[in-house]
Amino acid sequence: MLTRIGSFIASLMIFMGVAADQAAANGWLRDVEHGLRVAKAQQRPMVLFISSDGCVYCDKMIATTFSDLQVRRTLGTRFVATAIKSTERPDLMRKLKVRSFPTTVLVTPKGEVIEQIVGYVEPEKFNKLLATVTRQESTAAVNAPTRQQTTRAMPPVPTYPVAAPISGTTGNSSRR
Repeated sequence: MLTRIGSFIASLMIFMGVAADQAAANGWLRDVEHGLRVAKAQQRPMVLFISSDGCVYCDKMIATTFSDLQVRRTLGTRFVATAIKSTERPDLMRKLKVRSFPTTVLVTPKGEVIEQIVGYVEPEKFNKLLATVTRQESTAAVNAPTRQQTTRAMPPVPTYPVAAPISGTTGNSSRR
């Protein structure tokens, strides 16, 4: 019996590691500054996905939400997708007051935080959120001179080397 349980856990760890590596390999940037530069150059909002070691819901979001065809299509055509581990940027975690994982931060091409979502988001709900942000950004582009700023500026982030790809994580806690 212990052998079966151990085998199941090992299989699950391998699966989650593969899912995380796939998310990183599917066009996700792993450097916040680079993501902001690309967002500005392409005039597209950035999705910043922040995960943590041992976060089951981070792995679930990678395996389900970010694997959803519609989410992938929308992220690839209308957003700049960036993913980091919380341990790579403790300074950014403090500035954004990130305390739970996963955290998804939606950022304008100017670097202003649109919304910060804490926790797992199902694919359908995430698609609706992306559609809302896309509509807001389209409206903002048309009304730019008269639009009142309701977003807060994303804190400046220091330059650092490109972070390692998101590695597979498993565990039983989504909070750190």
